[in-house]
This record gives sequence, C-alpha cells and structure tokens, in this order.
Amino acid sequence: MSEQEDYTYPGTHVLKNKADIRDLAALQRFERGATAVRIQELRENPVRGEYDLAHLQAIHKQVFRDVYEWAGEVRKVDIAKGPAGDRTLFTFKEDIPQKAQEIQSAIKEVNYLRGMDKEQFSGKMAEVYAGVNEMHPFREGNGRTTREFIGQLAKDAGYQLDYSKVDKQTWNEAAKESARGNLEPAREVFYEITTVERAVAFDKLATREALAKHPELDGAYKMLHDAHRAGQDAAYLRAEISKELHSGRLVGDGVTLDESKRVIDHAAAYRGLMVRDAERLGGQFKGEVVAVSSHHAMLQVGDMIAVRYERANLDRDLAVGERVAIQYDKARSQVYEQGKEPARDRGGKDMQMERERVPTPR
Repeated sequence: MSEQEDYTYPGTHVLKNKADIRDLAALQRFERGATAVRIQELRENPVRGEYDLAHLQAIHKQVFRDVYEWAGEVRKVDIAKGPAGDRTLFTFKEDIPQKAQEIQSAIKEVNYLRGMDKEQFSGKMAEVYAGVNEMHPFREGNGRTTREFIGQLAKDAGYQLDYSKVDKQTWNEAAKESARGNLEPAREVFYEITTVERAVAFDKLATREALAKHPELDGAYKMLHDAHRAGQDAAYLRAEISKELHSGRLVGDGVTLDESKRVIDHAAAYRGLMVRDAERLGGQFKGEVVAVSSHHAMLQVGDMIAVRYERANLDRDLAVGERVAIQYDKARSQVYEQGKEPARDRGGKDMQMERERVPTPR
C-alpha cells in the first residue's frame, strides 16, 4: 500500500477519520462542524509559538483533533491541486522543514510585521501567506490552518483580518496567483480585509478605555485636547486622525513625559499590573512588551509585575508583543533578544523580593 493510500479508505478518495465516515459529503459536513468549534476555541485561547513549523503543527492539531488521527503531523506524501494544465504543485514533502525555516526567518527579519503601516503590512502578509500556501504542510486542512496562523500573526502585530470581507472566489484566485509568483491580488485582498485595532478603539471607545487598551494613542488624544482648547474644529480633526490611524500610522506629538507616564500607568492598571520604574530598580529584566506610550514602554516581567522604561533611554525602540531582555543603564539601556542577553544582573532589592512572590512569565 502506498503512503497516499494510507490516508484514504481502500478504493475511495475519502480520508480515514475518527468518526469512520466513508461518504465524502458526510465527512465534509462533519469536518466543518467539528473544526468550527475548535477554531472558536483557538481564537479565544491562541496556541502560542514562534511562527515556525511546530507552531503550524500545533494549530492544525487543535483544529482537526476531532477529525483525523494524524492532526498536527506533517504530510508524508507529495500533493498538487487543480486539473492538468492548470495544476498547483506544493513543496515536496522532504523540503517542508527547510521551507518552514525560510518563512519563519522572513517573519522574524521584519520583527513579526510589527510597526508597519497598513500598506507595508498587507504587502508583507501577502508574502507570508504565499510561502505557507506553497508549503501546504498537511495532507488536508491547510487553508484553515493557514488562516488561523496568519490571523494570529496579524493580531500580534496590532491588526485584525476579517475574512468575511472577501468572497471565496476572490480568495482562491489570489491564492492561485500567489502560487504563480504574482502577489498583487493577495496584497489587495489583505489590504481590504485588514483592520487596525487601535483605529477601531479610537473610533468606538471612550477616551479612557481606548488609552487603557492602546496607550500609544496618547499623541492623538493630545492633538484633540489641544484643538478643543484652541477653539478649532475638533470633529474635522478627529476624522483626519481616524483616517491616519486606519492607514496604520500613529499621529500626534507634544505629549509631555509626565503625561506619557500617567497613560502607561493607566494601561498597567487596566491589565492588572503593578508597575515599577526601571531607573529605581536598575538591573536586567526579561519579559514581554505589553504597552507603549509616547515616551514609555512597559515590560511585563511577572504575572502581576511590569517595569516601566523611558523609550529615549533604550538603545532601540520597542513594539508591543516583543519578548526581550533589557539591561538598565542610566546613560543608555541595552535591549536584547531573549536568549542573547549577557549574564543577569537581578536588579534592586525591592524587585528581588517581588520575584519571590511573583511567578516568572513564559
């Protein structure tokens, strides 16, 4: 028996499945229902990973765990789609690990798509999608797995992908063109379905809530505040700011250091975090950047503890979602990729006491 036949019931094209369904249409109905539940669970509690092959496998396993025994396993056969003359060939099975490594390296090289405006983000996301689609690492379920993979990548970068904004034919045509090396249709699709989370917050939420969730909006709200005080047309300015935010760009300046500090501390309280000042603590801390304001960045270093840094004191800027280690220095603090930091200076006595009470973050 060939490896291809190992996946299907003898004499059929029906994939072997946990429900032992032998009818293709019935299997498709069962699969849609079972995976819909798991996808919803996945969106509520995402599988964390490094956007590598293992991350894709974990997502596939979660989505298809109720349907196939081989959920989460890389395919053991070569596959293609489409009729003769218009067939899309996918990565050879033995080349999948290398292809996945190339995709992860490309994502990492652009800091996981963080800090891009919407135009840049859409172009880079089209490249990522094309790579994962070409790889097609699983025997079945590549489309759903890829959508959840890139959806999580988008969310980590501050964007949302709304697939309801694109019809199936347009999506499939963009996928087919990307396999031929033409990324423009995919870029256009991603631009259309991409929403900037902080722009939606600016449009729909009260100021305090929007700033709690997205303290990087402090400059935009400062512009509005100053316009009100000057008797300017604030409604027009709000519309212009919204337009810029929806393009993925931040606007506004003139925020004082003290104002920025109050905003980042408000964001910490919203997240249930006690915030400590890096200058007072000194030392080196490792964690995830969970918020930034005009002049500050907040590094979560424990379940309930965060350290506040002045961005001007850091040797490079930070983006929300980055996992880094920071060695404080009054002249210039050094930011390191986690795992590449020097021997650890544990910081001041107060923070060491906090460490004894607070679990270390992932």
